Amino acid sequence: MLFRFYYVVKIFYKVVQILETYKIEIEIESRIHEKETRMNLTDIRTIKDVMSIYNIHFRKEFGQNFLTNISVVEDIADSCSDTNDATILEIGPGIGALSAQLCKRAKQVVAVELDRRLPAILQETMKQFGLGKLETVTGAAGGVRYRPMNMRSSSRE
Repeated sequence: MLFRFYYVVKIFYKVVQILETYKIEIEIESRIHEKETRMNLTDIRTIKDVMSIYNIHFRKEFGQNFLTNISVVEDIADSCSDTNDATILEIGPGIGALSAQLCKRAKQVVAVELDRRLPAILQETMKQFGLGKLETVTGAAGGVRYRPMNMRSSSRE
């Protein structure tokens, strides 16, 4: 009887080890998956989903257009500054497709949005990228009072 008990305990211990290993593998996979599942802000379905969640519709009078090609977004962001210590002024950030790329490349991004409904959404979408370099301003770009920024002309003229 003692002999059987020993094997039952041994098997139980082995099962626990396997389950612990499995738990660690699942945790690692979930962290990897978490990094891969960031919102694709250039995907039209994602854009529509975000707008639907916040019950917001596109407004033609604001000339709202959303960038849906990541290559175009990256090219625009690359051409905005040749250094990562720049402050970039973005007018009409929408839900942040370009903002996210600009934040990766610049010291700070100041985003001016006319539609008063979008800055809250922009702050939410930027949270998932962990980019704290974005400052949002609501209003017409021509009517906003800007504080002095460390701006300089690009050397790509």
